[in-house]
Amino acid sequence: MNRLLRNILIGIAPVAIFLAILTNTTKFVYVHWQSPDTPLQLNDRDRPIMKFAHDDDPSSVDNELIGTDTSRISPKAVVDNPEHDFGVMNPLQMATHSFVIRNDGEAPLKLTKGKTTCKCTMSNLENDEVPPGLEATIVLDWKTGQEALFSHSATIHTNDPKKPEVDLLVKGKVLALVGVYPGNIEFPRLEPHREFKTPLIVYSEVWDDFEVKSINTNIEGLSWELVPAAEEDRDRFGAKSAKQLNLTLAAGILQRDFEGILQFEFAPAAESVHDIKLEKDLTYDLPIRGHVLRRLSMYGKDMGVTGGVTLDRISQGTARKTSVLMKVRDEQTELPVATIETSPEFLKADITTVKDGLYVMKIEVPDHAPACAHSGVNMARIVVRFDHPRIKEILVPVEFIVVDDRVSLLE
Repeated sequence: MNRLLRNILIGIAPVAIFLAILTNTTKFVYVHWQSPDTPLQLNDRDRPIMKFAHDDDPSSVDNELIGTDTSRISPKAVVDNPEHDFGVMNPLQMATHSFVIRNDGEAPLKLTKGKTTCKCTMSNLENDEVPPGLEATIVLDWKTGQEALFSHSATIHTNDPKKPEVDLLVKGKVLALVGVYPGNIEFPRLEPHREFKTPLIVYSEVWDDFEVKSINTNIEGLSWELVPAAEEDRDRFGAKSAKQLNLTLAAGILQRDFEGILQFEFAPAAESVHDIKLEKDLTYDLPIRGHVLRRLSMYGKDMGVTGGVTLDRISQGTARKTSVLMKVRDEQTELPVATIETSPEFLKADITTVKDGLYVMKIEVPDHAPACAHSGVNMARIVVRFDHPRIKEILVPVEFIVVDDRVSLLE
């Protein structure tokens, strides 16, 4: 029987090879038979599938199916559309989308749920094992929230060695229940004696009309007025309704840099048509910060960032001079000097007027100054007191070292 089967296989082998070449088949079975004394063997390329023993030597090999080497085949996970753009949606709405994962491999594709982002959940994994040539459906649910740009994902783990993870993405634009432009307020150079005003546009892409139920802030001296917005402002944001908020920061209250919030509380107007259900009124926090210029600012090439003057090394017997420009930012720009005190006493300082609100302080280490070191905790000081209602006093640290060069040469 074995001899007959072997002869049949030998006879059909050339036909099988010819058909494989003709059809451009990449995988085919061929006969492997080295000599009449060796067992007949069927191969799939280099993988043995079946061997047959000689009739005259039945013990040469067992007549059995060797089988396919499954370690050489694997699944192949394919997702034609791993990203879904839902376009534009209302805020706080639920939605779903079905993704299809196909198995284009030769072994079963195993699927398990992985991580998802906070606003996207995997509610259904139809099949956790997909046979070759078939597909599975994965359903993702999400809630849009209130962020303008929505982008969240879910991960599927697979046994595909070339794609162990499949990432599914849902993205789109979410309409604003309430938006504020600009999204934060910057006051970059506030003069302490001047009032500052700036407008805001508050709008909704969902409500036909809305109420600003309350406005609160932790910034002293900040007030506001709510007025209807111009039609072009509403159209600029593609809004259904809009209002203008005029902010005013009072003069003379804030003396240093600040930051805080402006908190709004909104609700749809009674006649507004919408399908958004809110459990409570909507709140919105607008960040605000500002830089307040000093009432008396000082500038000069020898001025440091901390407000002191640095003169460095001075040879004894040589005078060292510098000038500092002083600018007044106040309703009263006149700056009458009451007293000027220096330490050490040989340090000289004098203030002269350039024009209204602008002054120059001249500083000098005279040529008769003794050898000394004024730096670190032992800096020299200039204290100026003014007859001014708000600018009372300034302290100017001065750093310098007076060196006797003759001593240095002898050393």
